[in-house]
Amino acid sequence: MSLDEFLIKPLDWRAHFVSLQGVFLANRSGYKFDFSLYYVADFFVEIWYTKGSHEVGLIRGFTETACLTTYLDEINLSDIRI
Repeated sequence: MSLDEFLIKPLDWRAHFVSLQGVFLANRSGYKFDFSLYYVADFFVEIWYTKGSHEVGLIRGFTETACLTTYLDEINLSDIRI
């Protein structure tokens, strides 16, 4: 699956797909959201969880390594088989 194909799917479909196919990489906390980072196929996926309710607020996919800077202290890239 390509990133473009992933991004046009509904939110609940993307969440289920990541739970089945994603390799968990890291968590981080923000002010209003907690974030989980996964590697899926040939792109990264960040899931935003609303603090308190832990409901999924956003799922975004990306390939740009610049988007990983907030995770640099947490990511173990040896878990990714490229």
